Amino acid sequence: MKIFHQKYKKYFPAKPLSNYSQNGFTLIELLVVIAIIGVFASTVLASVSEVRLSAESTKKNVIVREYMKALEASYSQFGSYPLNIQGPPVSPACLGQTPDGFCGFTNASRVQASVNDRISLFYPIMPNFEPVIMNDGDTFRGPIYSCLSVSGAACKGYGITWFQKGPDQKCLNTPNGVQYGGNTFCSVRSN
Repeated sequence: MKIFHQKYKKYFPAKPLSNYSQNGFTLIELLVVIAIIGVFASTVLASVSEVRLSAESTKKNVIVREYMKALEASYSQFGSYPLNIQGPPVSPACLGQTPDGFCGFTNASRVQASVNDRISLFYPIMPNFEPVIMNDGDTFRGPIYSCLSVSGAACKGYGITWFQKGPDQKCLNTPNGVQYGGNTFCSVRSN
């Protein structure tokens, strides 16, 4: 260290020490750094929440697509889509499992029936859908299956409805669904 100091002494002159040391940061410097870190953190958190919503939306779309494949396989096997066996044949029914066995809105009419027995032959492990909380505090669980076209005792067309968390989310192959309660309402029909 002495050799360095002697060699470069002319570039780094010694300063006299005073009673007031200038080794720390000023309050303004600290506030500027904290503000920059705050702006950076808020930008990162906003992008992370958007990515999380997009991933959840994609997951639900994949699940619905798998249900559609199971329904098509059921149609190929039995010549009909499933009918609701716990009510009128064309009444809505749950797809998948929910903790309390209900799907739909918690504060409105809940759909208790299920068509899972029929499609479980083709889709044995049916995942849960994350519930979506609306702006009014109501919770929607889904997806909900409905037979849309009956011929004799056979269902010839179906629809599936579900909610994506957050506005302007993608619904399978459509750009986005209908905005409802701060979330996105999605629906799909058989061909």
